Amino acid sequence: GVLKMPQLSALTPTVADMRPLCFCSAAGVAERRVPPLGRRMHSFSSMSLRMVLSALFVAFSLCKVVSPLPAFSGGGYAKIGWLPSGSMASGPIHGRLPERTRLAALSEADLSKIDKTPDELFYLLPRVGIYHVDDNFRRQLTQLFRLLLRPNGDILDLCSQHDSHLPPEVQYNSVTVHGMNYLELLANPRATERFTRNFNTDPTLFNLGDASMDAVVMTVSIQYMQRPAELLREVRRVLRPGGIVILSFSNRMFFNKAVEAWRSQTGMRGLVSLVQGYLQDAGFEEVRAANRVQLPEAEAQWGSFLGGMLSGDGDPYSSVIGFRGAEEAEAKAPLDLDSLEGVSWLPSSGSRSIW
Repeated sequence: GVLKMPQLSALTPTVADMRPLCFCSAAGVAERRVPPLGRRMHSFSSMSLRMVLSALFVAFSLCKVVSPLPAFSGGGYAKIGWLPSGSMASGPIHGRLPERTRLAALSEADLSKIDKTPDELFYLLPRVGIYHVDDNFRRQLTQLFRLLLRPNGDILDLCSQHDSHLPPEVQYNSVTVHGMNYLELLANPRATERFTRNFNTDPTLFNLGDASMDAVVMTVSIQYMQRPAELLREVRRVLRPGGIVILSFSNRMFFNKAVEAWRSQTGMRGLVSLVQGYLQDAGFEEVRAANRVQLPEAEAQWGSFLGGMLSGDGDPYSSVIGFRGAEEAEAKAPLDLDSLEGVSWLPSSGSRSIW
């Protein structure tokens, strides 16, 4: 559940009118939101609980890690500003992307993390049943997948867990899931294949063949990638011509594990621009961003009621998509995004341009 708590000066900056929301997970980690504009928060964790429970899973989890083990630290769950939403036709992103958010201009410091301990240890304890965004976000994501992912296709879900958020009524030929904890992947009922790898030390998909996937998705994890261009070039390699990549995120993060370029953004607008730059630098075409997906009326009413009960303001939604160019004549034609009803696309200002 979600508990609204008075501000704790030991955990948050002294801002009189801000109240962080604290989320207590079964893992004993407090996932928090900080006020808009990305104010930093100190982190805490239950070390003793983690150490006891980790002993039960360490042998199994470590033997399943594909890449070398390079961890654990508790991470406060932070939240930064909002992308203005308004009507279904939201306003454009004005001006070109600031140079600092283009991957070519990002320094080693921009891609660094506060917590430099090995990622494998941080994800050692499975968080089965724990979601990192609210119900309304997940419903929008499932609806976007319903619109963009072709039935009977081959899907790759990166940085997955027990739930890939795929529409339950749609059948796919295969669903390959990647994650950092194999037990979480075992709990994913849609998975047909599973593998673990730390993309910050090995940003490859060497176990997947060229042009083997119709779609690649990544949900609320791009903020932790320290080598995003290398990984996304691999994503482009494994996509079939005309294939789609969908990177979805909100303004939540494990603050100590997110890269500096993400932590330093002052709102959703900057996060969207950063991810668009990632995809462009990796060679994707028709890069677009959506900040709302309209739900069926009955589902929208229930989702709005439940989301309001649980999380107050709710989690802002963003998905950035791109296509691998259809170089081959027999490639599937790219989707006509403008014909999709109920998706709020941030306007672009030219062919194959996000500006």
